[in-house]
Amino acid sequence: MALLTRPRTRYRAVQHALGGRGWILKRVVSPGDEGERLSLSISKDALDGAVVIHVKGDLDVYTAPRLKEALDEGAAAGGSLILDLSEVDFIDSTALAVLVGTLQEAQSSDRIFRLVVDDPFLLKIFHITGFDGMFSIFPQVEDALSAN
Repeated sequence: MALLTRPRTRYRAVQHALGGRGWILKRVVSPGDEGERLSLSISKDALDGAVVIHVKGDLDVYTAPRLKEALDEGAAAGGSLILDLSEVDFIDSTALAVLVGTLQEAQSSDRIFRLVVDDPFLLKIFHITGFDGMFSIFPQVEDALSAN
């Protein structure tokens, strides 16, 4: 297994169980680092008629419920919803599923849901999963706010 290193976070590439045809990244939690699994900061702003949710930290199975709660609250406010992931270090399939669910809810209500992603690592995850074709992804919050 290969070991990938990013600032403050380590990942292990593990061969996927489905016939060994792919690889997934698994976060390595060292003894004593268990508290870091829940390190997530979420803040909200109202800008130009949109709710902007800023996220900082890792989005994984442990923090996805907090993300869903924040997105549900933002959607309840009405209008456009923009999720700023520019300070996110990692995202797993659980958090991606939350984003897909939010996108589906927004589309069924004729609302806008946009993502802000500028990290090449995260952009690669969206590209590999094909989600870059589903989501409107922008490099900065200002670009997401001004898009038609």
